[in-house]
Amino acid sequence: SEIFNSYSQCATCGTRAFDYGTWETFRDYGFVENYPQRYLPAFGSDARFVFDVDHKPNDDGTPNDDGPLVAKFNVPLCQQAVDFFEDMIQEMEGKLSMREQGGCPSEMPSFECELSWQIFDAHLVAFRTALEQSQHEEISDVVWKMGPDWYSPKWEEELITLLAGYYGKWTKEILEDDFYAKYRNFIEKAWAAYERAEEEDEDDDEDEDEYDDGLADYGWFTSPYQYMHESSVHLTDPTFEEAEREEELMK
Repeated sequence: SEIFNSYSQCATCGTRAFDYGTWETFRDYGFVENYPQRYLPAFGSDARFVFDVDHKPNDDGTPNDDGPLVAKFNVPLCQQAVDFFEDMIQEMEGKLSMREQGGCPSEMPSFECELSWQIFDAHLVAFRTALEQSQHEEISDVVWKMGPDWYSPKWEEELITLLAGYYGKWTKEILEDDFYAKYRNFIEKAWAAYERAEEEDEDDDEDEDEYDDGLADYGWFTSPYQYMHESSVHLTDPTFEEAEREEELMK
């Protein structure tokens, strides 16, 4: 647990403080982490989620290792995540019969087989727990607007910092409250116009590295800004014109 706790609670470990979970611990160190456990999607997944699974504490807040398992979502829950939990549970439950038939290929060492089923069981329990908790959560698309570091509690600060670098702002300026306020306003305007354009886009090539009508189909974090600068549509879009004027004021 020391390995996991070091990564998940370290203030100077960069993204590993937030995106290093139970699967990553198993992959890198070969054991299934005790509770609490953390689960995240694979890179490029169609779902975004980060949740922790742990025993429910006592009413006075003290730990209870015999308490029921509960899930805590660390980012806003989206429908894609709920669908992912349902699909994974169905798929994994369909493979449980394999255990009764030996569980692993004959050439696989017994300890590897046992470890494989341990991580399998951990994920199945986690997805079931998350799906149950999802019934009590608000579902939205907010997580898809949270930039490349959406899994980080500081996603907004990091996104604004990234955009500030894109527009050539100095680091000291980023710390100013009025600078943050202007960029938040700019981000909201860019997203609003981008979403309107996405709704009107009829050519979805599903390739985040190419553009059709100026749009990055996967809604990558720079899409609204790339769209604003690279698409001719913004020339007739009053929201983009207003956003560009806001940008000029910040220079």
